[in-house]
Amino acid sequence: MSNQKYFAASTLLVSLLAADFAFAGMATDEHGNVGYDTAAECDAAVASGTTKFYKSFTHKPALLRAGEARFQVMSLKDLAISQDIVRSLNYSSRDYTRGACDIGAARKGGRDGVAKPLQGKYVPYSPDMPINVYFNPKGTPVRATMQQCDNWFGAAMPRPIPGTPVAEKAAPETIAAPAATPTVEPPAVPAPVQTGALAAHGAIGLAKLLGVGGLIAAGALVINNNSDRRNHYLGQRRWCDSSFGTGPLGGG
Repeated sequence: MSNQKYFAASTLLVSLLAADFAFAGMATDEHGNVGYDTAAECDAAVASGTTKFYKSFTHKPALLRAGEARFQVMSLKDLAISQDIVRSLNYSSRDYTRGACDIGAARKGGRDGVAKPLQGKYVPYSPDMPINVYFNPKGTPVRATMQQCDNWFGAAMPRPIPGTPVAEKAAPETIAAPAATPTVEPPAVPAPVQTGALAAHGAIGLAKLLGVGGLIAAGALVINNNSDRRNHYLGQRRWCDSSFGTGPLGGG
């Protein structure tokens, strides 16, 4: 029995601690409206669908102020503000289709803001929330308030919830170029083969230069030259034989 009581007490304690951790950065007013410590927490709660959008519980009419010519009722998501206002308020978006997460304002100028627990917190507003939009004589929107109670936002225009950042595209994979095929040098020609090739090339060149007739004439000249040398050798040999045969030492 004691073990069951210990288990139940432990479970209750863990639940309380988890609930306290989950709502550590969130405040609520007596009507259940919520506010967050940072804009990022408020944006994340809206994106996850776990938050409660602000709802007014008082009723007051629209009130024109200095420099305003008229007002118009519309939904927050239809509000269009100029880039000058975006820059002057340091907003990252001008699109209210996701709603707004805006600093809770205090009472001023005869109109309320939000309940004290939410003042200075980031309060989520639905894109479908009705608002009063005030225009200057040129037709430019210069201010917006909550339509039902004409309560103030934190600035002249509430802070839009920025869109979800788009993930960067991965860089295309670089395909390496195929390696160049190495150049194979032809083997060196051996010296005798190279000499023979040069001789053959020279002979072919000579044939082209002299022509067929020139080659025949050159061949005949070489043959005749060799024949003359042979005849000269034979003549000298006969002379020597005859000389030795008729001298004093000769026979007969």
